[in-house]
Amino acid sequence: MPIGSWSAFTRVVQGMCATNPKSVLDLGIGYGMNGAAVRNWLDVGVYRNIHLEGVEVFKDYKSPLWGCYDKVHNTTIEKFFETDKRNFDLIIMTDVIEHFPKEEGLRLLRLMKQRCNKAVMVSTPAVWIEQGSYMGNDYEEHKSFWDASDFVREGYGLIMDGRLDQFGHMMILADYIR
Repeated sequence: MPIGSWSAFTRVVQGMCATNPKSVLDLGIGYGMNGAAVRNWLDVGVYRNIHLEGVEVFKDYKSPLWGCYDKVHNTTIEKFFETDKRNFDLIIMTDVIEHFPKEEGLRLLRLMKQRCNKAVMVSTPAVWIEQGSYMGNDYEEHKSFWDASDFVREGYGLIMDGRLDQFGHMMILADYIR
């Protein structure tokens, strides 16, 4: 789906604010909610001091929130990283990693650590949710299940460990702080 978990959203925003980034890369932006959060809570005022870019493979998700981004790359995450060698202060990928086979997702976790100046934040459901194509987007298929130990093994810390939260959701929110 082109949106992330609302139960993890507040903690994602808190983590973004704590990082105090000057550049943010949002991977798999969907409708663009994370971009709106950056502009609303991190980049307050008339002048945009934070450089914000997003990557979204499915251009039909384009919404008015895409206007929050300085640039949206309409490509796969893998192709973006192959062609763009820049680092960003903060890289966020919310509710996206489950759409990759496990080995590809592990490669992405490692690559994001290399390409961040300050931090990486990744969220994913802590329960298997069967999901296929959505709105004609085959990239929406869930291909892997992740648990907290997968992130810990890759050097990530846990903000949400997958246990049932106050909203009745089970989410993992992991971060890597350089």
